[in-house]
Amino acid sequence: MLRALTDRLGSLVGDPRRYGHRMPRGSVVALLGADGAGKSTCASAITAWLDPDLATMHAHLGRPRRLALTYVVGAALKASTWWDRRRGRRGEGGSAGLTDYLDLLRHICTARDRYRLYRKAHRFAAAGGVVITERYPIPANYYLAGPSIAQGLGTPVNNGLTRLLRRWEASYYERMSPPDVPIVLQLDPESAVRRKPDEPSNYVRDRAQAVWQTDWKQVGADVIDAGRPLPEVLRDLKTHIWSRL
Repeated sequence: MLRALTDRLGSLVGDPRRYGHRMPRGSVVALLGADGAGKSTCASAITAWLDPDLATMHAHLGRPRRLALTYVVGAALKASTWWDRRRGRRGEGGSAGLTDYLDLLRHICTARDRYRLYRKAHRFAAAGGVVITERYPIPANYYLAGPSIAQGLGTPVNNGLTRLLRRWEASYYERMSPPDVPIVLQLDPESAVRRKPDEPSNYVRDRAQAVWQTDWKQVGADVIDAGRPLPEVLRDLKTHIWSRL
């Protein structure tokens, strides 16, 4: 049984001989930042840089793999929304309708899918691997990836059932521990807008402003200026990450 467990861990983190006499300490690295900051580009580059020497995983918690139930709830929500529009109804009189509840259920499913990917990432790190993540949900970053209420999403109706559903959703995020290495790719809002010409400017600006105004020192995150050329950003990222492994 012990041999089987050893073989399983070996398959997760690779051949121990690649690291000499010492296995690396597993870590979950979170690349945080607004749209246009270069998180995906940097995550792919850092993963490729580490992969020849370390067991590496790239995880996007903003877009986790969706389970079947998530698709079912999403389809039901689309059908209910279409029906409401056809009848000219949606949460009239301050009362919640089926669409409102389905919307909250969809957010619960998203939270669950993120939590499942979170657990997979931390199991990989516990076995000695390095996980490079995007959109890692932490309280300071909830506006970009977190409970729906923190993002101003979902029904504004407040009753016993909607409160229960929101608590259910929030419980998944509350079980997510902070990343081992949080790094913020900081980009000023106007630069973010210029880098995302296909997105609504107000949407991009507001999200970038939320990142710009956060006190990341309280989170213990390293802040890197993402407004510079990519090679300079990657150089600083590599320095910060390697020093923490």
